[in-house]
Amino acid sequence: MTRKGRRSFAGMILGLVMAVSAGCDFAGMFLDEGNLEKVANQFYRPGRKDNLSPSGKYKFLAELSKKQVSEEEWAKRLKRTDNNIVSSVKVLGEKDLEGRKYAVISVTHEFKEKDGKTLRDVNSTTWILEGGKWRGLTLPKFQEEVETLFQAGDYAAAKSKAEEWLAADPFSVGAYVKLGFGIRRSNPWSFKRGDRSLEDILRALVAINPDDTYALFCAATWSENLFIAKTYLKKLEGMKRYSNAAYNVSLKIDGPEEKLKFFDGLETTPGIAIQKLFALSRLKRKDDFTALANADGAFEKIKVFLDGEDTGFAASLSAELGGAFRDSGDDATAGKWLEYGITRDPNNRGLISLAELLDSKDGDRKPSRHFRGSR
Repeated sequence: MTRKGRRSFAGMILGLVMAVSAGCDFAGMFLDEGNLEKVANQFYRPGRKDNLSPSGKYKFLAELSKKQVSEEEWAKRLKRTDNNIVSSVKVLGEKDLEGRKYAVISVTHEFKEKDGKTLRDVNSTTWILEGGKWRGLTLPKFQEEVETLFQAGDYAAAKSKAEEWLAADPFSVGAYVKLGFGIRRSNPWSFKRGDRSLEDILRALVAINPDDTYALFCAATWSENLFIAKTYLKKLEGMKRYSNAAYNVSLKIDGPEEKLKFFDGLETTPGIAIQKLFALSRLKRKDDFTALANADGAFEKIKVFLDGEDTGFAASLSAELGGAFRDSGDDATAGKWLEYGITRDPNNRGLISLAELLDSKDGDRKPSRHFRGSR
């Protein structure tokens, strides 16, 4: 080898060493980015603890994604999921739509809980072929905008924004989920001709990925038939959203005794605690009601749960909780739920009725002092 050749070779080796020391992935330098299976394994690294660096992953984002999230913001988002371990990935097939080629990848994550228990979460990610290279389509701005509208109770605007999200990513499970919950929370008369139904959305979710945790959660939550809802709930065992889905399925059970039996063996999450309190109140089991209500930090735990819900839902549950405590003779705690509910939605009819009952003597209603100056 000539001296010039040796210098060139040495320079190439030095460049590789510097690239690796800077966090560059050596194998990724020779990756066939037109092969989605290879790209998926490089991006997610199933079964490995040496995650690809944030900048290494950012390189694989679609152009539209990069317009919605900067590399710095992307790194912060990844930091929130550092405890996630990807155990497996599966390419679910390529799809041609309106002249573009898409694909969906099913990603199974594992989470270590504080009690040592390991839970699974299966989610679906959309990928798009750009210039012969597969790129991930993640759209956080749409997600944040929909969530903000949803939390504010503006379901019509949330549904409209979710449709925009689906126009940009036609295989987004998150967009379909928000659209579905927007429909469920909207008034029936707001439904317009041409709007998607919940049945349409469920079919779309299952078609994207029948193993997706959120798709199963929605199927259990939205299915009117209790047997079908329980079937989907069974598939969620060992998954992260199981407890929340169990709470939603319990809403389909009318009989309080049957509802309490359903909760046997389930962890008493704040949502399930609410439903247990309602059942015990209906059964007039005052001692059991009081014991559950006075459990360590029960009020604060339920409040934190409601803080994470949209305003209308949180206010309605607060009114129901207040009514249950009033029926059990605990007007002080009923008043606390009333005051909390007012902070979420002072115009909620259930809260107005509860306030009138708490302010009245012998059940005679009169204008409530709780709402003065709040409208």
